[in-house]
Amino acid sequence: MRRLIKEWWMEIFVTLAILTILIATIFKELQEKDKYIRESISMGYRIITAYNPVHWQTDETPCQGALSGIDFCDTNLKLVATNELPLGSEVIIEGQTYLVADRMNNRYPVTYDILMSSLEEAKNFGRQELEVYLVVR
Repeated sequence: MRRLIKEWWMEIFVTLAILTILIATIFKELQEKDKYIRESISMGYRIITAYNPVHWQTDETPCQGALSGIDFCDTNLKLVATNELPLGSEVIIEGQTYLVADRMNNRYPVTYDILMSSLEEAKNFGRQELEVYLVVR
């Protein structure tokens, strides 16, 4: 009987420990989401497309963008082209932060074009209408 009670208390203890970890994780995620909301302003929904650093999608210098000092062909930065915001601005699209580093044709005043390394990735992304947030710091 004593052994059963001891095992029962152990199960309760383990269950409470797991619940505590889950609650702490959820609380941390909520805090991060709240921080994300407070540090950005929704600009509304925009057309988002994707492009690659190749001459037939850009111009004769596909590795150079409007924001100097970045090699678009060899970067780990998440970059986006748009005419809506100043160069150097940061936006959040689908939870990812992008640096505005290039411009688009004037026909697209409020479209965002995300730089992607592979043609396959850009094709799979396609054309989407997503909410864009301006990062304010």
